[in-house]
This record gives sequence, C-alpha cells and structure tokens, in this order.
Amino acid sequence: MQSATPFSFSYQFKFPDGTEVTFEVRMDAETGATLLPEPKELPDWTLLSKNQCSHCPLNVSEHKRCPAAVSILDVVDYFHTISSIQPVEVLVTGPERETTKKNVGLPTAIAALFGARFAGSGCPLTTKFRPMVRHHLPFPNLEEASYRIVSMYAMAQLLRLREGLEPDWELSELSKMFQDVNTLNLDFCRRLRTLQVNDSMMNALTGLDSLLQMVDITMDDQLLEDMKKLFRAHLEG
Repeated sequence: MQSATPFSFSYQFKFPDGTEVTFEVRMDAETGATLLPEPKELPDWTLLSKNQCSHCPLNVSEHKRCPAAVSILDVVDYFHTISSIQPVEVLVTGPERETTKKNVGLPTAIAALFGARFAGSGCPLTTKFRPMVRHHLPFPNLEEASYRIVSMYAMAQLLRLREGLEPDWELSELSKMFQDVNTLNLDFCRRLRTLQVNDSMMNALTGLDSLLQMVDITMDDQLLEDMKKLFRAHLEG
C-alpha cells in the first residue's frame, strides 16, 4: 500500500572540475503532483502566453504561468550557460536505493530530470506519466523504458475497467500520449530559444524527444511477439 507521505529523490551532478549541484524531485506519493515550492520570482519566459505549446489545452486567462516551465526554472537557471560537451557523473538518490551513472552526457542527465519534473508540474500533457516518476528508474535503456511504459499503461486500463470506463486494451491511445509529449518537447525548445540558452538545454529536450520516438516505434505487434516466450507461463492453461 502506498504511503501518504511525500515521496522524493534527488539528482546530484558531479563535474570533472569537482563542482557539484543537486536538484530534488518531490511529489505527493498518492497523486504524483509536485510538492516543490514555487519560486517567489518568476521570469517572463515562464508566462503561458510566451511561446505556448501549439497543442496546450490551458487557457491563458485562467493560467498565468506554464507549469512545465516553472517546474524546471532552477535547472535552466543553473545549466543555461554550461556546454553539453563535458560528461558528468550523476548520483540519483531515492528512499530505497542509490544509482550512480558515470561518464553520462550532460543532456542525457538533464533530460531525465526534465522528464521527472514535467510529469508532476501540472502540465496536462504530461500528467499521465506520473506513475512512472513515482516508481522512478534512472537512465533506463530502450527495452526497460518500453516495458515500463506498456506496464504502466496496462495498469491504467485495468483501473479504467474497474471504474466503469472503457479500457484501451489495444494500446491505441498510447501513441497519442507519445505524440503529445514529443510536440511539447519541440515547442518547448522555442520557449528556451528566447533565453539564448547553451546547447545542453536544447540537446536535453531533443534527446528526451528522440527516446520517446524510439519507444513509440517499438510499440507494435513485434514487441508482443518478442515478449511471448518470456510470458509463456501466463499463456498456458
């Protein structure tokens, strides 16, 4: 049974020159909503009306700020002048375990943090990914990412069935989830370009977009065929 207490984990970046910086992801364990306090001063680039995503369902008259932008403000402030050339070591610390990734490209590490922050931010295009952040796996490979996303989506369909809603057992809407986030990543690049940020920020969003596209490509009948042998015991009797 899930705890009602806040759930959090941190990303610590260690640079070759000895510099270290840590960012926290803190969320409500039951809802996945962020519990990080909103910065007191918010720059104009976080306004929803500034380069709003083309498919954003939020109304600027009701929402002054882009929730995704606000969620990564501290990350952008720190990394916007840092080049993506240098590799870093990243220590991800959660309640149950620590994961260290050495010699990881800076954009890859920032992308992982962006993804976690976006999901809990209140952006309606990313909220469906909150269960994955609640059960966070740092730096998954393509197979791990595909398995986790399909598992999360299947769980969502079971819950829909139990709530009397129509489940999507064919996973037909899963691609739309990917497409929505892919579009968000591309549109968000336009928002960041107004800040003249360094390449680490832009490459992080591009990398996050590329991973989702690769996962989306694997979500076809071949994925199920590849899994059959592993799930053979579930298919017998």
